[in-house]
Amino acid sequence: MDENMNKDDFMNDLYDYLWMPEDEQGALYLHQNILFGRAADEEKIACATLPYLFRLGITPQMRGYEILCRAVILYLLDGIQNSTHLSLLMTIAVERGTSLASVERACAAAIRYAWNEGYMSADDENSDAITFREMPTVTQFIDRLAAAVRSKLGDEIKL
Repeated sequence: MDENMNKDDFMNDLYDYLWMPEDEQGALYLHQNILFGRAADEEKIACATLPYLFRLGITPQMRGYEILCRAVILYLLDGIQNSTHLSLLMTIAVERGTSLASVERACAAAIRYAWNEGYMSADDENSDAITFREMPTVTQFIDRLAAAVRSKLGDEIKL
């Protein structure tokens, strides 16, 4: 970056560089979003969380999928682990414009499905597996999932 260039000019030049028009044959070039700061950290946490949810049978078609992923992001980045999980779920409810009970039900339904289908059994030998001896509560599940993501990311993000 040039010393005389301010941040806005730099970002505009970067955007112009990344956004390339169609070529003569009408083919579009690849356009990639570059994330900085908190957005980049959220993206890394989400990318680390989603494989765990997939392994547990919690799919994008379930309402709890996105909520559990967002809960882990808030848990790790905002330091909400030091406060109650009620405030964590309430934050998600406010973001989504719904009630706390709806958020809790969606998470509990996803966890119940994963438990009933046997994806969380203690018999799993995989070191990446998230296992429980009995069906976890929403709080226990978020704690364990966040711990797994934190150990996977290590020093990649300032947690």
